[in-house]
Amino acid sequence: MSTSTALERHTAQLAEQINARTAEFAAALPKGVTIEQLKQDALNCINATPALVTCYTPTVLGALMTCAQLGLRPGVAGLGHAWLLPMKNWREKRTDATLIIGYRGYAELGYRHPRVVGISSNIVRQGDLFEIDLGAKTVTHQLPPLGTPRGRPLGFYATADIQGPHGTNLIIAEPMSLEEMQEHRDKYAMAKNKNGIVGPWKDHFEEMARKTMIRARLVKMMPVALELNVGMMVDEGVRTNLDPDADPVEVTERPAPEDDETGSGGPATVQPAETVRESVTLTRPAQTAQPEAPAPGGINSGQSSRIAALMRERGITTADAALDVVHSVIGRRVPSRQMTADEAGKVIAALEAMPVPTLEGEVAPKDQRPTLAEPVQDPAPPAQTAGPATDDQLRQLNILFTECGVTHHTGKGSKAKNDTERFAWLERTIGAKVASTKDLTAEQVERAIAILTEGKVGLAQRRTELITTIGRLFAGIGITDADDQFRDVSAILGRVVTTPADLTVNELADLAALLTDTQGKVAAWNAAVDAAEKANRDAAQTSGTATE
Repeated sequence: MSTSTALERHTAQLAEQINARTAEFAAALPKGVTIEQLKQDALNCINATPALVTCYTPTVLGALMTCAQLGLRPGVAGLGHAWLLPMKNWREKRTDATLIIGYRGYAELGYRHPRVVGISSNIVRQGDLFEIDLGAKTVTHQLPPLGTPRGRPLGFYATADIQGPHGTNLIIAEPMSLEEMQEHRDKYAMAKNKNGIVGPWKDHFEEMARKTMIRARLVKMMPVALELNVGMMVDEGVRTNLDPDADPVEVTERPAPEDDETGSGGPATVQPAETVRESVTLTRPAQTAQPEAPAPGGINSGQSSRIAALMRERGITTADAALDVVHSVIGRRVPSRQMTADEAGKVIAALEAMPVPTLEGEVAPKDQRPTLAEPVQDPAPPAQTAGPATDDQLRQLNILFTECGVTHHTGKGSKAKNDTERFAWLERTIGAKVASTKDLTAEQVERAIAILTEGKVGLAQRRTELITTIGRLFAGIGITDADDQFRDVSAILGRVVTTPADLTVNELADLAALLTDTQGKVAAWNAAVDAAEKANRDAAQTSGTATE
């Protein structure tokens, strides 16, 4: 049997495995995302890395399940969210699929926090003008004139725009030189063999460096969304548990604990799988690890994730420090998974009462911090305005949804898509799980309006900056005609785009990042457009076949 025939057979078998678990994946996928799209993403992963067919099937499905829970799309070249990489598991004598989250995946997760309006990770090359003033919170990065080739990488930096009560604050992570990044790689690279560094740090050094700037430097200075916190803890891990309600952190195994500064951790005994072997099949019985049943009243996955996020936000990054906090609250020195639900609630309340480091990394003086000497009682639920929202409130809310880029779909089917965006934002931001905005109380709508209004100015400024940047980057690869630009953008996104207003801020940021990666390389840009267009076309055909 030829290699191509074997690959097709294994790919079909993987689709069958996903179909057999339709209910589990459907429960994990974000609203509006179909099983067909998940299968297409799995196919994209295999097309990009055929050796995935040699992997232990539950690890492939487990990586896809984590992506579904985080709302990331693996294997989509135009997005760069995540990839699945075959790695040898010497302990189990098999090849596992390891989830690798890209720097754009980290940016996507970072945008889930309502105060984050911009994230950027950049490369400074020989010939660039680069100036930075950490004290004044300013940065200048100017590319050489058009037509001038850019040189080798010299360093890396990352920034974030954080919306505050007095406008947008620019956060600048301390830059890393090329030599510092290479030292970081040598210390923390997950995949090594007797010949040295292998795997993503060898094949995609610049991508991994940009991710490191976000993961190891930038997140320590910015508010972190729960999803980003989870992403950092499951990145470069292996999962076999397919329970959609399981906490991804608790069911993901990493080769070794990572250091606080790591951008990727793991022992030197891990190395990528090499070739496709026709003898390996994807249809072996799944040895899926079953989640441990919690004791009656035990902690749930939501509480566990919340505790992890609160501790990271407050600079509690070591196991000993976390155990000290837990002991001071509940009188027991135990990890979160051994708490009861009541104990977890007390720990969450205590952590929420602790000060969060400022944007400059400072905290309140020790004698001004709330004490954790006594257990904290479960907080009373906030008072709710029982009355429903008025029509004027809902009208203002919907206008702000559009102006802030939460809703942007037009044409056939746009109402359902925009509803999905609205309801997901409401649940994520103010904790309101509704099937219609009319189900919101007046207080909930006022809270949503306040958050959207606060972010409106920063988003508008960010949008203007991104549109200007994208125009310059398009000119850098010789695409100056607006029709040609919108044609390529439409091909990447799989929908018609005729003006910048058709794009969300996040889509503009992704587009700018993709253009930056291919700056001066027309062939690379065209290849990225072709790959995204093919993926969208294949997904549409698959969806059409399923509908018929």
